[in-house]
Amino acid sequence: MLYDTGGDIGIVTMNRPEKLNAISHELRTAVSDWLIRADDDEAVNVIILRAAGPAFCVGYDIDIDNDTPERAAHRFDALKWREALTGESEIRESPGTCASP
Repeated sequence: MLYDTGGDIGIVTMNRPEKLNAISHELRTAVSDWLIRADDDEAVNVIILRAAGPAFCVGYDIDIDNDTPERAAHRFDALKWREALTGESEIRESPGTCASP
């Protein structure tokens, strides 16, 4: 993740171009954290979410060969998978929860 400010603009940049900015657990957490930090910055009135590389975001990273042990444990248990996906909604909700100036 990259974060920069210019005047009253906060710029959050997803920086995973080798994976076309596919959303991994780490990227999801970082985007949510940086959006919250930018929202908490009193000098920032506008937040831009962008991505490095040729693609903004191709969706979720479903590379099961490099899956974390936690995600692998949920793979065949629907209730655990549902629990895990509940946390995934943070990235979709973060922009909507940023306060207005």
